[in-house]
Amino acid sequence: MQEISPLQRLTLDDIERVGRQRLARSTCDKQAGTDDSRVVWFVGFIAYLGLGATYLVKDAERILFAYAVWLLSGNTLKVKNKPGEKFFISVDTIKGYLKMVNRHYEESGSPLVPYDSRDVSSKTVRLLKDQKSYESVAGRRARLPDKVLEKMRELSLDDDPHGFRRVAWLFTNVGRYAGLRIQEYGMDRHDVIKYYVLPDGTKVMRAFAVKDLLFYDEDGVLFSGLPANRESVEAVGLFFEIQKNRQNRQTQKFARERLFPEYCCAASVMEIVENAYFLGAQPDSPACLYRDGESTKFLTGNDMTDYFRFVTQLTFPNISDAELRLISSHSVRVTAVNLLHEAGKDGAYIKLRLRWLSDCYLIYLRNTDIIMVQHNAALEPAHRRMIAMAIREVNLPVVNAVGPVDVNIPDLEDED
Repeated sequence: MQEISPLQRLTLDDIERVGRQRLARSTCDKQAGTDDSRVVWFVGFIAYLGLGATYLVKDAERILFAYAVWLLSGNTLKVKNKPGEKFFISVDTIKGYLKMVNRHYEESGSPLVPYDSRDVSSKTVRLLKDQKSYESVAGRRARLPDKVLEKMRELSLDDDPHGFRRVAWLFTNVGRYAGLRIQEYGMDRHDVIKYYVLPDGTKVMRAFAVKDLLFYDEDGVLFSGLPANRESVEAVGLFFEIQKNRQNRQTQKFARERLFPEYCCAASVMEIVENAYFLGAQPDSPACLYRDGESTKFLTGNDMTDYFRFVTQLTFPNISDAELRLISSHSVRVTAVNLLHEAGKDGAYIKLRLRWLSDCYLIYLRNTDIIMVQHNAALEPAHRRMIAMAIREVNLPVVNAVGPVDVNIPDLEDED
């Protein structure tokens, strides 16, 4: 039987429904128009993939998963007329798109139900659940104020140079450059190394190993380990064996900061390696080691959250419990993105430097005090223009009156 492709037109029901609503000028017009547009958007995605009508009877899960990834990457109706521009889309909105996919399959006579939120084995359901968790966590986190970061640095100078406070500061300082997640530098427990298992069965250690911290000279040539001459290091690299964005085995480099050495990312990385070797680590050992009395421990997410909150409360004694709960180990990544945003860096730069593939970084942006002050600066030119326009004595034109002025109003003739 010859296939009849649905790609070039909607169903008769689709067209008839739109027509009825236009005639009725229903109050639901806007939502109905959105729903119909989402159906068309999915059909366009199918056409983009070059699939025939067979998509209605097979590979529904595979197609839906690809469609969800496509939407998460920012390819939505909002940007259909703006090639290359992308924006963050929430999971709830994506579910609205998928609801329209189900309707399209049903009205096309397909026996398949592509999206079933109750199907825990579905890759699409798992993807959206993971993304929803990611959104909610990010939405609850605050950046670390500059005063808290500086207090951490000061406290680290009074502690054991190999103790918790010093090592916590070093990783926090690196994290505010690199936007580190706790799983990229810390463990779950003080004395247990956690591993990820890749699909091929390969075990990958969670968090940086000492060998994952790299050093480069002024020509960008990689040293074989930390060189004896520390001044020869002009950049450091963080090697990410595994990442949430699946861009595994990526190296991100950071230049030496000579102007403010106490806040230099490269200097902190060097000290982290020195500390790890001092505490008996091997190149394959976790770098997140610190000394606690006579024992050696790994940094954990709970450690970092508790310490961030302790220092925040120490710095701001009147902070509320609700505000304090917004501080966690994930605040390091929130801090990193807001520092670049406050500096005026655009989305492409932020994604490149902090390893985002989509525009999910937008959920981390905050109306910080620095952004608040910048608002006044941004409006300064407008205020200057308005001042120049204001009616003031100095702005009034000079009128030279000659002789007496007759202010009597003459009689008006009302004849045609």
